[in-house]
Amino acid sequence: MDSQIFFDVEMRKEDKYPALVGVLVDDEFTITCLEEGLRPAAEHAGLEVINPHEFFTALLLKAEDEDRALVAYTLHEFEILEKMFDENSGENKHLLDILNRRYVNANARKWFRKHYRESYDMIEARERAKGRRSRYRRQNGNIRMGLNLLLQIPEVAYPGANEAGRGSPANALRDVRDHFARKGPHIDSLTSTVKGKWTRMLTYLKHDVYGMAHLFEFVSEQELAWADRMAAQGRRQR
Repeated sequence: MDSQIFFDVEMRKEDKYPALVGVLVDDEFTITCLEEGLRPAAEHAGLEVINPHEFFTALLLKAEDEDRALVAYTLHEFEILEKMFDENSGENKHLLDILNRRYVNANARKWFRKHYRESYDMIEARERAKGRRSRYRRQNGNIRMGLNLLLQIPEVAYPGANEAGRGSPANALRDVRDHFARKGPHIDSLTSTVKGKWTRMLTYLKHDVYGMAHLFEFVSEQELAWADRMAAQGRRQR
Protein backbone atom coordinates (compact mmCIF):
# COMPACT_ATOMS: atom_id res chain seq x y z
CA MET A 1 0.00 0.00 0.00
CA ASP A 2 1.77 3.11 -1.25
CA SER A 3 -0.91 5.57 -0.15
CA GLN A 4 -2.19 6.39 3.31
CA ILE A 5 -5.07 7.88 5.20
CA PHE A 6 -3.70 9.70 8.25
CA PHE A 7 -6.17 10.33 11.05
CA ASP A 8 -6.36 11.34 14.69
CA VAL A 9 -9.23 11.83 17.13
CA GLU A 10 -9.94 14.15 20.05
CA MET A 11 -11.98 13.01 23.02
CA ARG A 12 -11.94 12.95 26.80
CA LYS A 13 -10.78 9.83 28.60
CA GLU A 14 -14.29 8.94 29.75
CA ASP A 15 -15.92 9.43 26.33
CA LYS A 16 -17.32 6.42 24.51
CA TYR A 17 -16.86 7.95 21.06
CA PRO A 18 -14.52 10.62 19.67
CA ALA A 19 -15.79 14.18 19.53
CA LEU A 20 -13.62 15.23 16.57
CA VAL A 21 -11.54 13.52 13.93
CA GLY A 22 -8.88 15.00 11.68
CA VAL A 23 -8.10 13.26 8.38
CA LEU A 24 -5.36 13.86 5.82
CA VAL A 25 -5.65 12.21 2.40
CA ASP A 26 -3.56 13.23 -0.62
CA ASP A 27 -2.66 16.59 0.99
CA GLU A 28 -6.33 17.36 1.70
CA PHE A 29 -7.01 17.91 5.40
CA THR A 30 -10.44 17.96 7.01
CA ILE A 31 -11.80 18.04 10.55
CA THR A 32 -15.20 16.47 11.19
CA CYS A 33 -17.30 16.77 14.33
CA LEU A 34 -18.71 13.45 15.55
CA GLU A 35 -20.75 14.75 18.47
CA GLU A 36 -24.20 16.25 17.90
CA GLY A 37 -24.00 18.28 21.09
CA LEU A 38 -21.06 20.22 19.68
CA ARG A 39 -22.91 21.23 16.50
CA PRO A 40 -23.10 24.98 17.26
CA ALA A 41 -19.33 25.23 17.75
CA ALA A 42 -18.65 22.92 14.81
CA GLU A 43 -20.83 24.82 12.36
CA HIS A 44 -19.37 28.12 13.57
CA ALA A 45 -15.96 26.72 12.57
CA GLY A 46 -17.27 25.41 9.25
CA LEU A 47 -17.10 21.75 10.26
CA GLU A 48 -19.45 19.02 9.11
CA VAL A 49 -21.26 17.03 11.82
CA ILE A 50 -21.56 13.27 11.19
CA ASN A 51 -22.53 10.27 13.30
CA PRO A 52 -19.30 8.46 14.36
CA HIS A 53 -20.46 5.04 13.11
CA GLU A 54 -21.35 6.51 9.73
CA PHE A 55 -18.07 8.41 9.48
CA PHE A 56 -15.75 5.55 10.37
CA THR A 57 -17.67 3.05 8.26
CA ALA A 58 -17.07 5.31 5.26
CA LEU A 59 -13.41 5.80 6.22
CA LEU A 60 -12.75 2.06 6.49
CA LEU A 61 -14.49 1.35 3.21
CA LYS A 62 -12.51 4.13 1.53
CA ALA A 63 -9.26 2.57 2.73
CA GLU A 64 -10.34 -0.80 1.33
CA ASP A 65 -11.68 0.49 -1.98
CA GLU A 66 -8.64 2.69 -2.66
CA ASP A 67 -6.05 0.26 -1.26
CA ARG A 68 -4.81 2.66 1.42
CA ALA A 69 -3.26 2.16 4.84
CA LEU A 70 -5.07 3.67 7.83
CA VAL A 71 -2.32 5.43 9.76
CA ALA A 72 -2.67 6.75 13.32
CA TYR A 73 -0.22 7.44 16.13
CA THR A 74 -0.26 4.59 18.69
CA LEU A 75 -3.04 1.99 19.00
CA HIS A 76 -5.55 4.38 20.59
CA GLU A 77 -7.59 4.87 17.43
CA PHE A 78 -7.46 1.15 16.64
CA GLU A 79 -8.93 0.28 20.03
CA ILE A 80 -11.68 2.89 19.65
CA LEU A 81 -12.76 1.51 16.28
CA GLU A 82 -12.45 -2.08 17.44
CA LYS A 83 -14.90 -1.38 20.26
CA MET A 84 -17.18 0.65 18.01
CA PHE A 85 -17.61 -2.19 15.54
CA ASP A 86 -17.36 -5.11 17.97
CA GLU A 87 -20.78 -6.49 17.11
CA ASN A 88 -22.00 -9.66 15.44
CA SER A 89 -23.45 -8.31 12.20
CA GLY A 90 -21.82 -9.34 8.95
CA GLU A 91 -21.10 -5.77 7.98
CA ASN A 92 -19.20 -5.09 11.18
CA LYS A 93 -17.14 -8.25 10.75
CA HIS A 94 -16.11 -6.95 7.34
CA LEU A 95 -15.19 -3.56 8.82
CA LEU A 96 -13.15 -5.17 11.59
CA ASP A 97 -11.33 -7.24 8.98
CA ILE A 98 -10.43 -4.05 7.10
CA LEU A 99 -9.29 -2.42 10.32
CA ASN A 100 -7.02 -5.32 11.25
CA ARG A 101 -5.46 -5.54 7.80
CA ARG A 102 -4.98 -1.86 7.08
CA TYR A 103 -4.26 -0.16 10.39
CA VAL A 104 -0.69 1.12 10.84
CA ASN A 105 0.69 2.28 14.17
CA ALA A 106 2.96 5.24 13.32
CA ASN A 107 4.54 5.57 16.76
CA ALA A 108 8.22 6.21 15.99
CA ARG A 109 9.65 6.70 19.49
CA LYS A 110 11.78 3.55 19.50
CA TRP A 111 12.94 4.22 15.94
CA PHE A 112 14.22 7.69 16.81
CA ARG A 113 15.77 6.48 20.04
CA LYS A 114 17.74 3.93 18.02
CA HIS A 115 18.67 5.95 14.93
CA TYR A 116 18.81 9.53 16.22
CA ARG A 117 19.89 8.88 19.79
CA GLU A 118 21.87 12.10 20.29
CA SER A 119 19.00 14.36 19.23
CA TYR A 120 16.47 12.19 21.07
CA ASP A 121 18.47 12.43 24.29
CA MET A 122 18.87 16.19 23.86
CA ILE A 123 15.11 16.75 23.67
CA GLU A 124 14.48 14.39 26.57
CA ALA A 125 17.14 16.08 28.75
CA ARG A 126 15.74 19.52 27.98
CA GLU A 127 12.30 18.47 29.16
CA ARG A 128 13.66 16.70 32.23
CA ALA A 129 15.52 19.89 33.19
CA LYS A 130 12.18 21.71 33.37
CA GLY A 131 11.12 19.49 36.24
CA ARG A 132 7.44 19.81 37.08
CA ARG A 133 7.05 22.60 34.53
CA SER A 134 7.29 20.11 31.70
CA ARG A 135 3.87 19.11 30.41
CA TYR A 136 5.41 15.84 29.21
CA ARG A 137 6.66 14.77 32.65
CA ARG A 138 5.21 11.57 34.07
CA GLN A 139 4.51 11.12 37.77
CA ASN A 140 7.69 9.07 38.15
CA GLY A 141 9.76 11.90 36.64
CA ASN A 142 10.32 10.25 33.26
CA ILE A 143 9.53 12.16 30.09
CA ARG A 144 6.78 10.98 27.73
CA MET A 145 8.50 11.19 24.35
CA GLY A 146 5.39 11.45 22.23
CA LEU A 147 4.66 12.91 18.83
CA ASN A 148 5.04 16.57 19.79
CA LEU A 149 8.52 16.10 21.24
CA LEU A 150 9.70 13.94 18.34
CA LEU A 151 8.62 16.73 15.98
CA GLN A 152 11.13 18.97 17.76
CA ILE A 153 14.09 16.77 16.81
CA PRO A 154 16.17 19.05 14.53
CA GLU A 155 16.66 16.51 11.75
CA VAL A 156 12.88 16.08 11.39
CA ALA A 157 12.49 19.75 10.45
CA TYR A 158 8.72 19.91 10.95
CA PRO A 159 7.71 23.51 10.09
CA GLY A 160 5.01 23.64 12.78
CA ALA A 161 7.12 22.20 15.60
CA ASN A 162 6.80 25.34 17.75
CA GLU A 163 2.99 25.32 17.48
CA ALA A 164 2.36 21.60 17.87
CA GLY A 165 1.01 20.47 21.22
CA ARG A 166 -0.18 23.86 22.45
CA GLY A 167 -3.40 23.80 24.43
CA SER A 168 -5.47 21.06 26.07
CA PRO A 169 -8.11 19.41 23.87
CA ALA A 170 -9.60 17.57 26.86
CA ASN A 171 -10.14 20.83 28.75
CA ALA A 172 -11.51 22.55 25.66
CA LEU A 173 -14.10 19.81 25.16
CA ARG A 174 -15.05 19.94 28.82
CA ASP A 175 -15.54 23.71 28.78
CA VAL A 176 -17.53 23.83 25.52
CA ARG A 177 -19.83 21.05 26.69
CA ASP A 178 -20.27 22.73 30.08
CA HIS A 179 -21.20 26.09 28.57
CA PHE A 180 -23.72 24.53 26.18
CA ALA A 181 -25.25 22.53 29.03
CA ARG A 182 -25.60 25.54 31.30
CA LYS A 183 -26.42 28.31 28.83
CA GLY A 184 -27.98 26.49 25.89
CA PRO A 185 -26.69 25.01 22.61
CA HIS A 186 -25.81 28.30 20.90
CA ILE A 187 -22.45 29.66 19.81
CA ASP A 188 -23.14 32.81 21.85
CA SER A 189 -23.19 30.62 24.96
CA LEU A 190 -19.42 30.39 24.70
CA THR A 191 -17.24 33.09 26.21
CA SER A 192 -14.37 34.47 24.18
CA THR A 193 -12.01 32.42 26.34
CA VAL A 194 -13.82 29.17 25.60
CA LYS A 195 -14.07 30.04 21.90
CA GLY A 196 -10.31 30.51 21.95
CA LYS A 197 -9.84 27.09 23.54
CA TRP A 198 -12.03 25.54 20.85
CA THR A 199 -10.02 27.20 18.08
CA ARG A 200 -6.72 26.13 19.63
CA MET A 201 -8.03 22.57 19.88
CA LEU A 202 -8.67 22.53 16.13
CA THR A 203 -5.13 23.78 15.54
CA TYR A 204 -3.82 21.13 17.95
CA LEU A 205 -5.62 18.42 15.98
CA LYS A 206 -4.33 19.77 12.68
CA HIS A 207 -0.73 19.55 13.88
CA ASP A 208 -1.32 16.07 15.31
CA VAL A 209 -2.29 14.84 11.86
CA TYR A 210 0.14 16.86 9.74
CA GLY A 211 2.94 16.19 12.22
CA MET A 212 2.27 12.46 12.19
CA ALA A 213 2.27 12.41 8.38
CA HIS A 214 5.53 14.40 8.33
CA LEU A 215 7.15 12.00 10.79
CA PHE A 216 5.86 8.96 8.89
CA GLU A 217 7.30 10.30 5.63
CA PHE A 218 10.61 11.15 7.30
CA VAL A 219 11.03 7.64 8.68
CA SER A 220 9.96 6.05 5.39
CA GLU A 221 12.42 8.16 3.37
CA GLN A 222 15.28 7.42 5.74
CA GLU A 223 14.59 3.68 5.65
CA LEU A 224 14.47 3.77 1.85
CA ALA A 225 17.69 5.76 1.60
CA TRP A 226 19.50 3.34 3.94
CA ALA A 227 18.20 0.36 1.95
CA ASP A 228 19.46 1.95 -1.29
CA ARG A 229 22.91 2.54 0.24
CA MET A 230 23.08 -1.05 1.47
CA ALA A 231 22.10 -2.33 -1.97
CA ALA A 232 24.74 -0.13 -3.61
CA GLN A 233 27.41 -1.38 -1.22
CA GLY A 234 26.40 -4.94 -1.99
CA ARG A 235 26.76 -4.34 -5.74
CA ARG A 236 30.22 -2.80 -5.28
CA GLN A 237 31.40 -5.83 -3.29
CA ARG A 238 30.52 -8.32 -5.99
